[in-house]
Amino acid sequence: MDRAAFASYSADLVAVMASLLALAGLDDHQGSGSKVSVAQALEDLRGRVCFVLQAGRLPTPNVSRKILGVLDQFLREAKLHEGVQAWHAKIAVARMVPSKPGPEGVEWRVWIGSRNLTRTIAFDSGLTLRGRPRLPNTDPSSGRIPGVGDMIEKLFSQTGLELDIPPDEFEQIAWESPRDVEVRWLSFNLPGEERSLPPAPEGLTRLHVVSPFLAGGLVRRLGGWGDASTHRVLLSTLPELSTITAQAQEPLRGYAELLHLDAPELEPTDIKLVADESEADAQSEDDDEDLGLRGLHAKLILAEHAAGTALWMGSANASNRAWSGQNSEVVAELGIGDELAKELEQWIADHAVTVSLADIPPHEPPAPEEAALEDARHEVASTWAVTQTLGEDGPLLHGAPHPSNEATIELEVGLLTGPRIPWPRGLDPLQLPSIDPAFTTELVVVRLRLGSYETQWIQRAPLPDPPGKERDRLAIARFLDARTLLAWLRALLNEQELDGQDDDWQDERRTASTHDVTDASPIWWAPTLEDVLRAWSRDPERIHAVDRRVSAYFEIMRNRDRQDRGPDEPRTKDDDMLDAFWSTWQLLRAELGAGS
Repeated sequence: MDRAAFASYSADLVAVMASLLALAGLDDHQGSGSKVSVAQALEDLRGRVCFVLQAGRLPTPNVSRKILGVLDQFLREAKLHEGVQAWHAKIAVARMVPSKPGPEGVEWRVWIGSRNLTRTIAFDSGLTLRGRPRLPNTDPSSGRIPGVGDMIEKLFSQTGLELDIPPDEFEQIAWESPRDVEVRWLSFNLPGEERSLPPAPEGLTRLHVVSPFLAGGLVRRLGGWGDASTHRVLLSTLPELSTITAQAQEPLRGYAELLHLDAPELEPTDIKLVADESEADAQSEDDDEDLGLRGLHAKLILAEHAAGTALWMGSANASNRAWSGQNSEVVAELGIGDELAKELEQWIADHAVTVSLADIPPHEPPAPEEAALEDARHEVASTWAVTQTLGEDGPLLHGAPHPSNEATIELEVGLLTGPRIPWPRGLDPLQLPSIDPAFTTELVVVRLRLGSYETQWIQRAPLPDPPGKERDRLAIARFLDARTLLAWLRALLNEQELDGQDDDWQDERRTASTHDVTDASPIWWAPTLEDVLRAWSRDPERIHAVDRRVSAYFEIMRNRDRQDRGPDEPRTKDDDMLDAFWSTWQLLRAELGAGS
C-alpha cells in the first residue's frame, strides 16, 4: 500500500485503528489484530495514510488504551459549522504498488457510499471500484469513469499527503465496476462548490427515494418527478417524516407510499440526557460498546424509466444542504440491470414498514437546554483554535474555546491519554496534569454540559513540533511487554505471523507494566540462535530490519523498566530477559554485520 486517504463525517478511533491494520494487511478475521500487528502497522504507515473528519464528530472511545493517542498523526479536521454545512462525504481511496518490480503495476481501490468510519450495523450502501493500467492496444475510452481521478486528487489535497504520481496516471487507468452496474459519473464536491439535483429521467415509471434525513423542499422536488402515472415511494424514519409532515408546502403529497425503518443510532457525539457525573461516564462507555439496532443510513434514489434504471447513491441525503453545495458530498450515478433493481426493491419490501400520513407522530422539538448545547457544540467544534505547548509542569492548552451562547455551559478538557479537568472562563492558558512523554498527543477530549445534558468528543490541539517517530516508539514501548516485543522480533526473523499467540490489542489484561512472563514458556516466542542464522542465510537484509527494531525499542524498554521499578524493588523477569537478548544480539550483529 503506497498511499491511502479517507473522508468520513464521523469516525471512532477503534475503527481507525482497524482500518490501519487492514491497510497494512495485519487484521484478523474479526477486523482487529494483535499488539504486535498494531506496532507494525504504525511503523509501516506513518506519513502514508490520512483520515479527514467533520470537526466535533470523533467520539471518545470506551477502550482506554493510551496507544490511541498516536493516531493524532493520521487525523485531519474539517472545521465546518454544522448548523450551516458539514463535511459529509464518505470515501476510501488506496493506491497499491507491487512490493517487487513486476508486470502487475499500480492498482487503485476506491469505495464511496453512506457508511461512516464507525462500528455501527445500520443499513448502508456503497460502491467499490478497482482501477488498473489499461492494457496495450485497447480502446482509450474503455474503463473510464468521469470524475474518479478528480475526486482522488481533491481528497488528497485535503489530507496534506503528497500524491507523487505521473501526471497522466488517471488517464491510463481502466476502472472495473461491479457486475450489472455501469458507473456513468462520480462527483465529489467540497463545501461551497456548485451542485444540483439531476433532472428527472424521461418516461419515469417508478421512483424510490431512500434517505434517513430529509428536508421538505428537496423531498417535494423529488415528489414532482415524472407525471401522474409515476409511482413514487419514500423510505425514511418516523422522526424525519414527522419533521416535514406539517410543512405548508406539503412535501409528502407526491408519494403513493410512505415507508419507514428505525432511525440510525445516535452519533456518540450527539447530545445526551444524563442524571449525574457517574451516569455520564457510564453512558459514554455503553454507547460506544453497544452497536445498536439496524437503523436506516443508506441514501439512494432509484428511478425506473423508459430507457432503463438509474441509481444515484453516495453520501447525500434528500436534503437541500446535500444537493445545493453547502455540504461536502460524494455522489455516483449508476445505470443498473433489472436483477439489481429488483433486489433493491425486494430489500425495501422485506425491511420497511408502511405508514400513513395520519399515523406519523407529531414532531417533538428538542428541549431548550438540548438546543442550546447543540448550538454550543457546533460553535466550539467549528471555531476551535486551541494549541498546545509542553511546559515544565505538563501540557498547556492555549485559546480558551468557551461557547458564546450560554454562560452556564460547563467545559472540561483533557488529553486523550490523561484525565479531564474543568476549564474555567477567563483562564488562559490551562495547565493540564503532567504526563509521561510516551503519552504526548495532540488529541484532546472536550466535554460540554448544560443542566442534565452533555456531549463530548475529541479535537486536535497541535503542538509547535508535531509528535514524531520518537513519541510513537515511546508509546509502542509502553504498549508492549518484553514477551510481545521478542515475539515481534521472532516473527520478523521468520517472516511469519504470530498464529494468534499474541494478545488482541484491545485486551486490557496485559500491559507493558505487568511484567508477567510466567504464563508461557519462552520456547515459541523468544528468538533463537537458529532463527537468526536461518534468517541471515535466506536474506541478510532481514537481519538489518530486525536490528533497526532492536535499536529503536530495546533501550527505550530497558529504561522504562528501570524507571517503573522502585529503588528497593528487585529486578523482574522482563529485565533479565531483555538484558540477555541484548547481550546475545550485540554479539550476533557484530559477527553478521547487521550494524554496518
